[in-house]
Amino acid sequence: MSSRIDKFYTAYFWFHVAITLLVDAAIALPVKYQFGIQKAMLSTHIAMNNDVLVAAKPAWLQGFVWIELVLQVPFFIWAGIALPKNDIRVYPAILAYGVEASTTTFACLVEILSNPDISAADQRGLMGLYLPTFIIPLLMAVDFGLRISKKLKAQQSKTVKFE
Repeated sequence: MSSRIDKFYTAYFWFHVAITLLVDAAIALPVKYQFGIQKAMLSTHIAMNNDVLVAAKPAWLQGFVWIELVLQVPFFIWAGIALPKNDIRVYPAILAYGVEASTTTFACLVEILSNPDISAADQRGLMGLYLPTFIIPLLMAVDFGLRISKKLKAQQSKTVKFE
């Protein structure tokens, strides 16, 4: 593995497989299709954090969770395997994930901060939970955008130009 940051990203991907399948999936799946552990983990999260956003399960949030289940879980598995092997083919996907995940989490942050039904104390607590899932993917987007640009520039300088 190339760096400590890549080790961190890899751990983040594997951690998110578990979180997505055990907690987030319960936001989108009908109750009759949820496992007991999913129901328990989601209700515990809502109760511990007073997460009225997750409790309300708005349609847009459920849509974001379906993106997680259908697109991100397979990506997390691929990235968790490819990144430690320095397989640069995963770089564009990590860039895309970083942009998508930070954008969707930003929508959640805006909702949390603008919802008059969420107290200031609960907003602070929820920000502590949601901010890392905004900042880390944003960092990935910038990091892998720069890595891709560097590789493209190096490749471009090797290419002979005929005009």
